[in-house]
Order: sequence, then C-alpha cells, then structure tokens
Amino acid sequence: MPHTYHLMYGALLLPLAAMHGDKFKMLEIGLGCSMEYGPGASARLWRSLLPTAEIWFAESNGLCVNKARAEGKLDGLHTMIGSQSDPETLRRWVHQSGGGFHAIIDDGSHSNRDILLTLRILWPALRDGGLYFIEDLHVGRSQNGPVVSDVLQGWAERLMTNTRNESTHARAKPRNHTPLPPRLKFVLIQREAAVIAKCSAEDPADVCYDVGEQPEWWGALLADLRDGKDYPKLGIQRLQQKRKQATGAAFG
Repeated sequence: MPHTYHLMYGALLLPLAAMHGDKFKMLEIGLGCSMEYGPGASARLWRSLLPTAEIWFAESNGLCVNKARAEGKLDGLHTMIGSQSDPETLRRWVHQSGGGFHAIIDDGSHSNRDILLTLRILWPALRDGGLYFIEDLHVGRSQNGPVVSDVLQGWAERLMTNTRNESTHARAKPRNHTPLPPRLKFVLIQREAAVIAKCSAEDPADVCYDVGEQPEWWGALLADLRDGKDYPKLGIQRLQQKRKQATGAAFG
C-alpha cells in the first residue's frame, strides 16, 4: 500500500513554505540511499515544489551522497553526512546548517531511539511556528524499547486532558503523564506518520501554555531511553517524585 504523506505535506508544509517564501528553510534526514529507486527522489520533489527554499539533507552514507552530487542529483541543495544515532553529529548538523529551520523531516533510520534523540536535539533548532515531520512510524512497533507511537499518543493525551485551568474536568487525572516538549502546540497523526507543531510567538497563552515541566526533565527522560527504560511508566514516576517534593504529598 503506498504512503499518503502528501496529506500532511500538502495541508501543512506547503502553506508554511508559501508563507515564508524565499526565506523558507527546511531539513530532511535521509536521502533515500537504501531505497530500491536510489537516492534523491525527495530531493527532486522538494526542489521542484520549493525552488527558492534553502533545503538541507542529512545522510549517513557519505559515499552515496558524494556519488549523487557528482551525478547532479543534489544541485542547489545542501548536504551533511553522519549518523543521527550520534548526539555530537546532530549538534554538528545544527552548527553547520545554522539551525533556524521552518520544517524538519525525519525519514532517517526509523529507529525509536534515534527518532527521540534527534527530536530532543533538533527541536530547539526548529523555529517558532515550525513543523516537525516523522515518517514510517509503523516500523518502530516491531523494535525493542520505547515506541515513538506511544510517546506521541502520550503527548496527544496530555494536550487533550491538560490541567491549565481550574475546571472540574481539567483537574481529572490524565491517563498518561508523558512529559511534553517545550512549546508544543499540537500533534497531528496520520497513517504511518505524524506532525509535531511548535508554538509561534503570536500564539496566545491558552494555545501555547506553560505545562510546568522543565525542558531538562524532558531531556533527562530521553537520556533514560538509552537504557531501555519504560517511557510512560518512568514519566509517571518522575511526575510523582516532582509533585511530592513540591507539595510534600504523594501524587494520586
């Protein structure tokens, strides 16, 4: 069955690109070097759709990148080489590109750990009002450790059952305490993929609110993922500990 990624890109990415015009800047992780049809398919697509955009690609296979560039498949595009499983490589990509992306697409290794690590490090490099796309999320369900799909569903649960006001319904204990990334606006989920939106500077407080969690706590949780710990369960434990320290009473 073919992918339907055109739904999220057509509805969200293209209007965002049109809004920023020739200032639009995006990064895609994964050049398609391991695909049967060969590298550069998405590169050709984005160059065709966004001829004035600043487009970056990151790919782990350096030989493939060099060959594709020599064949003219990457003309007008910026490329970076390295593995997204390495935090230092991810930080180097931000430094090399200058960050400030309006859109980031993760179509790289499809490893749960790599996706979460990449999101943790690249999220600050996404501009306010930016969009973060993740493809092929169905692959993660067959892997060990925390599954990205579960994390995203936890974020969606938190957004739908947040406690930012004092209504009776808002005080109801949410089912999932997975900590949110800072300035998360919404999560859109479609078949095999998802879009994570970052709040813009113009968003009112009731759209982009302070959920009371420090970014370093989120970072610490993602660091724990490297040890294969249970993400939702660990999130609940950390929340209980945090609230107990603040109020002197156990949560729940």
